[in-house]
Amino acid sequence: MAVIQDFECKYGNSVGVSAETTERLNLVFPDAYLHADSIVAISKEIREHDGGLFCHMPFDHTLEADAMGANINYGNEKIGPRAAEYMTETIEDLLELPEINFESGRMAQNVEACRRLSEAGENVLVEMTGPHTILNMMIDPIFVFKAMRKKPEVMQQIFDFIAEQLLRYADKMIEAGAKVISYADPTGGVNILGPKMSETMVHDFTYDFLKKLVEVVDRRAVITLCPKTMLALVGTELAELEPVSISSMAIEKKDEYTYEEACLASLGKLDILGHTCVKDIHFVIRNDRVQSLVFK
Repeated sequence: MAVIQDFECKYGNSVGVSAETTERLNLVFPDAYLHADSIVAISKEIREHDGGLFCHMPFDHTLEADAMGANINYGNEKIGPRAAEYMTETIEDLLELPEINFESGRMAQNVEACRRLSEAGENVLVEMTGPHTILNMMIDPIFVFKAMRKKPEVMQQIFDFIAEQLLRYADKMIEAGAKVISYADPTGGVNILGPKMSETMVHDFTYDFLKKLVEVVDRRAVITLCPKTMLALVGTELAELEPVSISSMAIEKKDEYTYEEACLASLGKLDILGHTCVKDIHFVIRNDRVQSLVFK
């Protein structure tokens, strides 16, 4: 029987942009979330303010759902984009979701922002959102949980569709220059789904999706996992962690590396890292070993 441990996330499901990091930009919100110019400016300002190596984007967990038709309230500089009213109360309606259009809307602006940042020499990290968080923008989660028990074939079609869109999204962002694809499903952890449903999700979605993501990424970028996702894979014994020497991959040999430095060193050499939360940008690795996740 699977034993899935939880990870206590100190970042939570936070969205939006701190006014402290954008006060010099003189931007108007929420309009600033909708245009490549302002997305670039915000991302660079946050990186410089935090002293990090990566420009993170997008700034919330709604972009993919927005591109698939969800109703999104774009918020302001203090409360970022979040779900507005649900699209439906009928799970079958989600079988009619549109494919992501990368040529228009907020998604197109984020792709363009990624391209501009990369061309300017920035390291871009794309935070990809998993299926439960996406669906939470569209329908009350109670209907998803019921359907997973009573209509698993319908939910599998929905999960397959979301997986296909996320794979297209990753490929598009890597083409635009992203160096890291970070995958997390904030509302899909064991603390919310429970042990049984979490195990089902790993078998019915996460395992196959991540294996396909590895193929799509093809070491053009490195994949990082939310520790919640990593622990679910390890707990179901479908993957394991293998320590890899950072100094054997890095150009500069050091006694210790931040997790961001380990990510850069792993680029083109490893597929998936499961060491810690990618938002913990100053996390220091002192034993020269980063944890690579390997499928069984």
